[in-house]
Amino acid sequence: MQEDIAMGRGDWDGLDANPRSGALERAGLRATVRKALSTEQVQQVLAQQMPVMFAYTYRNISDADLVGYVAFLNSVAGKRYQDAMNGTLIEGLGRASVQLGELAGQRLRQTSM
Repeated sequence: MQEDIAMGRGDWDGLDANPRSGALERAGLRATVRKALSTEQVQQVLAQQMPVMFAYTYRNISDADLVGYVAFLNSVAGKRYQDAMNGTLIEGLGRASVQLGELAGQRLRQTSM
């Protein structure tokens, strides 16, 4: 959930880096994006999509292996692993989406000249 929020907001923050835009315009754009990407809405969508995604992802794994994996994730080491992976994913998606937004802004400026 946080990954999608970080990615979506990063796209707009990068696109928003256009030097021709004024500070007030950038602030308005950020507010609009944050309103459109509310955490609650993202959580609702993901709550519907996650079971299908997990079913596909883990379709070839035996029940015994899944039980072992869940046991690991519930352990101290598993929680540290999940925290590290989630943090890495959020940061990576955030960085990538900012770069995407910057590139989109550059392309828009090139095509509008």
